[in-house]
Amino acid sequence: MKSSAERYTTFLPTLLSVTQWLIAPVLSVGSFLIILYYSNIALEEHYLAMAVIVFLLSLIILKETDLFESAASADAQAQGSNLLIYWGVMIFALVVIGYLTGSTDLFEVNVLYLWAVITPVLILVANYIFRFLLLLSLKSEENQRKVVIVGANDESCKLANNIASNIAYGLRLTGYFDDRSEERTGVSMGVPYLGVMDKLQDYVKQNGIDLIYITLPVSKQQRVLDLLDKLHDTTASIYFTPDIF
Repeated sequence: MKSSAERYTTFLPTLLSVTQWLIAPVLSVGSFLIILYYSNIALEEHYLAMAVIVFLLSLIILKETDLFESAASADAQAQGSNLLIYWGVMIFALVVIGYLTGSTDLFEVNVLYLWAVITPVLILVANYIFRFLLLLSLKSEENQRKVVIVGANDESCKLANNIASNIAYGLRLTGYFDDRSEERTGVSMGVPYLGVMDKLQDYVKQNGIDLIYITLPVSKQQRVLDLLDKLHDTTASIYFTPDIF
């Protein structure tokens, strides 16, 4: 049976994908309909047709903005600029369609201007709220998978830093194992030293570790095989990021 953290982190990419796919079209059409309602404009056929076209164009064009590409990113200005560029492309596409179909005179220009200005702001605000709630949830220990690293070297340091700097991974690095003492490794992992590798099996079982990253040099192939043999009765997933030097 999967742990709650494993189920959560398996479901999360799907949630992100669906949200990214639908939030722009839903807000684009929703804001359009709301503005029509408060402007006392009936939802006639040409407005309904525009709503359908807006939804389809949003699915095709705005999905390229990748607003949720990195839930840990703090580059709000870049994200806003990215959205405005694609929003401009979509507005241009709507204008071209309007001229080609000869339907531009059917619409209230002031209503369309208001919609074109308000909607990207709504999309950005919704994105920031979603990202805030997502990060808040990912910071909760119960929603994180526990990770240990086997081996202390430059490769494992990069891995530890990568995990620590990307909350969106939903991972919590509890420490590392190495047969050398913390003083002898010559590297700073930034996480607790948990002991020699012979203690790995018991620690994994007692602490509910979900993921094990092995970063031992390829020259220690037999040591790796011995570890795998000891870990065969655990439920942890094992990944290799070998130090080839």
